[in-house]
Amino acid sequence: MAAPLLVLDFDGVVNMLGTSGDVRRRDDLPGYVTRASVESGGVDYPIRYSRDLVDRLNAAVVATGATWLWLSTWRDAAITDINPVIGARATDWLRWESDGIDSGPSGVDARSRAKYDAVRQHLRLNPRPCVWVDDEATALWRSEDFPRLPEDETLIVAPDPRVGMSLSELERVEGFLGASRH
Repeated sequence: MAAPLLVLDFDGVVNMLGTSGDVRRRDDLPGYVTRASVESGGVDYPIRYSRDLVDRLNAAVVATGATWLWLSTWRDAAITDINPVIGARATDWLRWESDGIDSGPSGVDARSRAKYDAVRQHLRLNPRPCVWVDDEATALWRSEDFPRLPEDETLIVAPDPRVGMSLSELERVEGFLGASRH
């Protein structure tokens, strides 16, 4: 069996988008919150993430031989600008057609469809177990008008974007990646 694929969005998954109060009210976060700044295109973007989350994702990638791809509006800046700041072992970003899609709340369904199509196409060309983590993983991805991803070989996780991936969601990801090795 081919090594698994780990596909992650950045904002709302690793980067916590909520307020400090949102984060303080949660007791199921993987480690402490780290504040940092990502410089991209001459602009500094403040981010908040869990160093423990990134360390555990890195360890799971190494232990399972998984390939980690970003699927984010950051596009190639996820590799060139985010990876070095947070220490992620993502190897590339999954190309997807986002031109002309509203980046705000009204564009969620269009982004979801474009991201879904990118993952489905990648898996068609490179069949393997896949974990896909995206805060915009909506019911749309599981609706009748979407062709199915192989459910026994695909785990889709939709974190609360205010706090990103929780400890229980991280454990599901680690468990799936580990089980996919056998």
